[in-house]
Formats: sequence, structure tokens, C-alpha cells
Amino acid sequence: QLCYECRSLAALELPGGLTSIGDAAFYNCLGLKALALPASVTVLGQDAFHGCSGLTSLAMDAALAAVGDEAFFGCDRLREIYFYGGVDSLADGVFGACGALAGVYFQCDVPTLDTGTDLFTAAGNVTVYYIADPSSWGATLGGAPVVEWAPVSAGVEVAENAFRFTVAWAKGQSIKVQACSDLTAPVWQDVDTYILTNGTCLVTDPHWADTVLRIYRIMEP
Repeated sequence: QLCYECRSLAALELPGGLTSIGDAAFYNCLGLKALALPASVTVLGQDAFHGCSGLTSLAMDAALAAVGDEAFFGCDRLREIYFYGGVDSLADGVFGACGALAGVYFQCDVPTLDTGTDLFTAAGNVTVYYIADPSSWGATLGGAPVVEWAPVSAGVEVAENAFRFTVAWAKGQSIKVQACSDLTAPVWQDVDTYILTNGTCLVTDPHWADTVLRIYRIMEP
């Protein structure tokens, strides 16, 4: 119980080489708003972040073997959680009572659930997103709908004599952006290839004003 009910704890830097977050390690740490898990962590114990209502987003690079019972139960402001390193198994009630939770993102094959696992109890607006072989995923996980995690664009602007927009996706993924000016007879031209090092990239097209219409698409490189 590393920081059991440390209610004023806002952030913590954990040591490299740490392999597990024990049972109830951050139980009811209501003020905890940010936490970086070392990539060496393989297990999140039961109730590890139970009641951490200050958390709004959490991203984990660690390849997790297991996430214990009710690990994030009652994190009622948590909107999104990213398993960039993947996770093998999820126990009962991991995301229970996470009423604000909108997205759980997996960069791996489908995790194993114990028989009878109620993964999202009292968290009814969740969508599960994946990047992996679609054949390993079904239409739902723990009762939540499952869809493929695709890149999205946002933040359109014209600046520095170029048309720019941001693409958000999973960390480490690569994309190619192409553009054309006529969808009835499309000739697609490469804008550039990008790596989403931290989950986003800025697409810049200095030739946007060469035609009246400019249409973009995002593809695999």
C-alpha cells in the first residue's frame, strides 16, 4: 500500500525498474492527477487506483501481464485510458463506477477476461478501441462496443503560408497523408509521411493554395 489514502498527493515519479503496483497502492488518493508508470511494470494489483477521482487520463507504455480486480474502480473523472504496451488479462470490475469513461484504447490483441467478469459496471458510455489483428477481437468486450482505433484529424488552421492540421492516433504509428483536387477523377499526391511519436503529428501542406479544392486522406505508409 504505497500511498494508501494519501488524499493530498497530486503527482508522483516512480522509480525505473519497478515491476508491479501492489494492491491498493494508490487507494483513494483523491488528489492524484498525473502518474507516469515505468515501462518495467507488468502488474497492476487489486484496487491499485481505486477511488482516484482526480485522474482524467492515463497512458501506460508498460506491457502488462495483468490488471487486478477493481484497479480503477471509482475513478469517476477518468475519461480515457491507453494501454500502449498492451495487457494480457483484466480482472473483475477494473473500470467499475468510472462514470465519465468514454474510451479504453488497446494496442494489442484482446485481453483475457475471467468468466463472469463485470468489467464496466456503472460505466455505461464506454467504447473500446484496438490496434491489432481484427480477428482477435469481437464486437464487444465486457459488454462495451469494440471498434478499430483509427487516426483522427483536428485543429485545422492556415499558418506560415501553409494549411495545417493535427492527426491523433496511437504512439509510434506511421501514416501517409495524400491530397487530391477532384474526387470524380482523383489523382492522389503524397503530402508527406509522419510518425506519431507522442500520439500526434502536425501535417503541413504548403501547396494547399495551388488548387481551388484540396481533399486529404490518411493511409498506411
